[in-house]
Amino acid sequence: MALSAPARNLLPAQPLANAHRLGVGKSLADFATGRNRILRETLMKKFDSVDDYFAAMPDEARSKLRSLRKTIRQAAPDAEEVISYNMPAFKQNGMLVWYGAHTEHIGFYPRTSAMAAFKDDMAAYKTSKGAIQFPIGKPIPAALVKKIVKFRLDENARKKR
Repeated sequence: MALSAPARNLLPAQPLANAHRLGVGKSLADFATGRNRILRETLMKKFDSVDDYFAAMPDEARSKLRSLRKTIRQAAPDAEEVISYNMPAFKQNGMLVWYGAHTEHIGFYPRTSAMAAFKDDMAAYKTSKGAIQFPIGKPIPAALVKKIVKFRLDENARKKR
């Protein structure tokens, strides 16, 4: 089966290690469709806690989420962990950051002010006005995340005064 260029762009570069648990066929097209469907169905659930959110994610995404969570906690040890917009988030004197799993990346949402302040540091990643994408297959950039979280802590503390 020949795929159109847009369809080829949706296919993963490498299959997940636990593909057999996704219940999809052996072809890459079947694999990508199955993984996207399962993640989409998972994200449509309402999560009551961050642990519930993590438990619903595939192993590969869960590992990256845990890494990001640990890094955020190191930068903001007093921040409260919550579910906001149905994704994990941290708040201290207001919302700090949000994060979540996607098919090929972990999204990190630190507000537009942080995106502007660290624009040069984020050059290696795909970004938008309010989000940065950390590819699933690469380590979470802990130093960058900590700088962003500390910036957001300072920003929230200034607003509180």
